[in-house]
Amino acid sequence: MGRIPLKRIKLHEIAAVEVTELRPSEWGGWGYRIMPGRSAVIMGAGPGLIITTTTDKQFAVTVGDPDTAASLLLALRDRVSQP
Repeated sequence: MGRIPLKRIKLHEIAAVEVTELRPSEWGGWGYRIMPGRSAVIMGAGPGLIITTTTDKQFAVTVGDPDTAASLLLALRDRVSQP
């Protein structure tokens, strides 16, 4: 079964990655949510990431190990930005 990507953020477009506790009520509920200037995939309350792009848009996603995910994203972003 194929997957349909809901959101793509290019590595060079990542300005910041924040590890935080996400609450569905702060993002419009559970599921895929789109709001002005931000979107999210919220599968429940708990640990997650908020990615801020270079255009100041935010994308939040709940993940089981946000510290590792944040470190990986930032390392990949930094690798891409090196000459």
